Amino acid sequence: MRHFFGDKPLKSYRLWLLIGFLSYTLCGFLLIPYVLKTQLIKFVDGTLQQKASLEQVEFNPFLLRLRLQNLQLTTPEQAPLLGFDEFVIDFDTFGIFKRAWQFSEISLTGMDINAEIDNAGELNLNRLIPPASDKTDTAVDDNESTALPRLILQNIAIHQGHVHYSQLNRAEPFNIDLSPLNFGLARFSTLPEDGGNYHFAAQFSDTETLAFTGKLQLEPLAVAGRITLDNIALNRGGDYLRELLLFTVNAGTLSISSDFSLDNSGPAQSLALQANNINIAVEQLQLDTLAPVEPLLKLSRISLNNASFTWPEQQMIAESLVVDNGFANSWLTRDKVFNYSQLIKSTDTPASTNTAPANEPAATNPLQLRLEQIQLKELLLSFDDRSLREPAPQKAEIVELTLKPFTLEQDAKFDLQAELKINATGKTLVSGKVGAMPPMAALAIKLQEVPLPPINSYLHDTIQLNLTKGKVDADLQLDYQTSNSQSLSLRGDIAIKQLDTFDLADQESWINWQNLAIDDLHLQLEPASLNIANIELTKPYFDAIVFENGETRLFRMLVPATEQPAKSDDSQNTEASSVPITIAKFKLIDGSMDYKDFNLPLNFATQIHSLHGQAVDISTISSTPTQLVLDGKIDQHGTAKITAASQLSSPQAFSEIKLDLANVDITSASSYSGKFAGYAIDAGTLGLNLDYRIQQGQMRGDNHMLLEHLTLGDTVDSPDAVSLPLKLAVALMKDVNGNIDIDLPVEGDLNNPEVRIGGLVWKAFGNLLVKVVASPFKMLGGLFDNGDEGDFEHTLFTPGASELAASEQQKLGKLAQALQQKPALALIVSACYQPESDSLALQTQQFNQAYQVLSGNGNKNSGIPTPSPINYQSAVLEKMYRAAFSTEKLALLKVESEQVAPQQTGDGQHPDAGRPQTKRLDSLLLQELVSKQALTPEQLASLAKQRAEAVFNYLTGNNEGAVALDSTRLQIAKDPVILPADAEAITCPLTLSAL
Repeated sequence: MRHFFGDKPLKSYRLWLLIGFLSYTLCGFLLIPYVLKTQLIKFVDGTLQQKASLEQVEFNPFLLRLRLQNLQLTTPEQAPLLGFDEFVIDFDTFGIFKRAWQFSEISLTGMDINAEIDNAGELNLNRLIPPASDKTDTAVDDNESTALPRLILQNIAIHQGHVHYSQLNRAEPFNIDLSPLNFGLARFSTLPEDGGNYHFAAQFSDTETLAFTGKLQLEPLAVAGRITLDNIALNRGGDYLRELLLFTVNAGTLSISSDFSLDNSGPAQSLALQANNINIAVEQLQLDTLAPVEPLLKLSRISLNNASFTWPEQQMIAESLVVDNGFANSWLTRDKVFNYSQLIKSTDTPASTNTAPANEPAATNPLQLRLEQIQLKELLLSFDDRSLREPAPQKAEIVELTLKPFTLEQDAKFDLQAELKINATGKTLVSGKVGAMPPMAALAIKLQEVPLPPINSYLHDTIQLNLTKGKVDADLQLDYQTSNSQSLSLRGDIAIKQLDTFDLADQESWINWQNLAIDDLHLQLEPASLNIANIELTKPYFDAIVFENGETRLFRMLVPATEQPAKSDDSQNTEASSVPITIAKFKLIDGSMDYKDFNLPLNFATQIHSLHGQAVDISTISSTPTQLVLDGKIDQHGTAKITAASQLSSPQAFSEIKLDLANVDITSASSYSGKFAGYAIDAGTLGLNLDYRIQQGQMRGDNHMLLEHLTLGDTVDSPDAVSLPLKLAVALMKDVNGNIDIDLPVEGDLNNPEVRIGGLVWKAFGNLLVKVVASPFKMLGGLFDNGDEGDFEHTLFTPGASELAASEQQKLGKLAQALQQKPALALIVSACYQPESDSLALQTQQFNQAYQVLSGNGNKNSGIPTPSPINYQSAVLEKMYRAAFSTEKLALLKVESEQVAPQQTGDGQHPDAGRPQTKRLDSLLLQELVSKQALTPEQLASLAKQRAEAVFNYLTGNNEGAVALDSTRLQIAKDPVILPADAEAITCPLTLSAL
């Protein structure tokens, strides 16, 4: 030993080397681990005020290798913060040859990080940050070098790491785990032009992985590699954003893979990023609404394929974006809000302006996006308008839609090809070009058998009507652009086939047709117009009904206004605005209609069929009149034809309408005659010619009506029946052939809002009926060429006589001639007498007969009135007076005739003034003797009957020269007419009636 250390060991370098070696060894193996352990625990417990436990610290001073085992950092409440199973640092001294700090190994095994944000929003790991020092740090000199330290890291690794993150300051706590986490970095250096390989791998679950691999260089910065995310569950993101979202992410995975490189090769050595082979896929995505839970979106796969991205150019190019096999559910709420606009909760925080700091340059390049192809396949879209009274989802399946290439470049146009199914059966083909900046479209659209019944829910808000059948075919060209001003144009052909409608109010069919073809349609906005070359309607059918209460079928189907959704002002303004419409030709083929009216005492029904016609030059703006021709059949044998011409832009300026009906069986109109006239119709046919001309609001119509063999039937009790003797009017208007032939001219000023064409016609017809029944004999007088309207209503007789004067015979002859031309008329002859004048005449006749017998000039039993005047003899009168009264009364009468002063008349003279006394006596005798004659009521009735029989016999031809009428057409009234005392003459009335 002495030999080794020498004679003076204290001065021997060997001894001191040994002592130093032993001290170094003891310090390295024992002291340094102890100091590190105690100081670390002291720092955590004292400075950080947390709890720490460290199982073991090992340091090899010879290998310069430090190893820490089982470190656990917790809160004072023993909540875990951070820990690991093993931490190793191995320093490599060979780095001194490169003037760099070199580590052969830095590894962390079993790392466990528990990050938690508490209810106050504080991150628990912030407790591991030392408190700020009270001393003010010395400012770093701006000129001081900021170069990176020279480091060489041979191997950096994290093995079997675990990270747990939880956030408690939410309505529902959020938790996520990342385990196992592995990271490796080989041959990493901060030396210029020197770098290393790295890899990073982590798992969120058995199937969810995150991985980075590549190369890393810090001087100059250069990172290259590949990132891969596989099967990342999207419901975690949905859970984290639940407080912001109004939907749930119930399923779905995200996968991303990309090659990338990051360096400072950009302008002015700024960072530049380039990513290639980017592939992003979202699979089995399912989004649902919150309560009530409804499916919102289901997609089998969304993929962005073979994309690339460069920055700061902000340019992204992708080979394709594909959405494959899915379902999207959308709807309008009761308040007409689109559901996809309510998927994110609104916040009260105002939007930030995000003003960039002054020392940061503003973004210089907008995003440049180019997708070589966007493709949608097997995607079902459902839309439900829940603002309707009866919502029903509309479905459109995108069989395939391709858009290419899509870019955000100004004025870029993209090719669009699409095939869709509408409500399962309808097919839609779309092809053409579309644009986004600005929006534009030039598309060919073809519809094939698109069903109409699914739109019933939209009808039910206004009308109780179902489209039970119906398909739409169309071949259209849509052009839309907004470059200068918004413009929309739609051209093409549309056909609505096999339409059938059903009245829900009365549960019956209503309107149907075989085909409605609209050819060469052109609809455009700005300026708005609609032009159609041809419309052809084939085999339409319409069932029109008036019900018992007077309501029409359409009225009953309409939904009351209070039940209809309120229309916005915009919609009302739109409806109010007029759109110029032009239709070159409209053609109707084989139309038919059933019309029923139950608002009548007798139910009415008729059918119009075989209706054909066309209209040309239909226009709301042109001055060229629209020409209309229609013809059809009514019931079995009737025909109808309508021709019209009208300037639709101003119908009152010019219109012509002609309606011709022929051989129409009017027994079907018996219901109307029963309601409005009080009679049914047993037989008859109608011919009607209406001809109206309107110029500058002035209407004139020449109307002709022919009713053949009209026969009224039984009376019908109706409160609406007019109080007119309709049978008489019909009989008066019928000619010798039993027909009614009427010319009915009308005219009126249609500029008066209260004047209507139909009102004018019915008013004229009503006036004619009133005139006919009010003055029937005047109408008969009008049958004569000279227009003789003599007093045919009465027969004139002298008092007490029943013989017809020659003038009366002549008048009755003319009446008979007129009645011969009106075979449906009957004549009622009334017996009549005037009590005062006829009684005096009969008494005079009776006295005269007695006088003639007494004077020896007459036959007592003849009963034939003695012709007047008679020269009365005073002796005979006195004899008759004594026999009738007495001799004494005769003597008194003589004295009276001598003494009584004659009474004056209005002219101051007595009727007997200037007459001899004998004549005055004879007059008094005659007056009293006539008044003394006794009459019975039967004598006046007999006189009245004789007068009626005289007229009856004359008209039936019993008198020579009279036109003979059939006795069945004449009738003597049962009760005689008693004429008033003030009657100027004795006139027995004649009355016309219908047979």
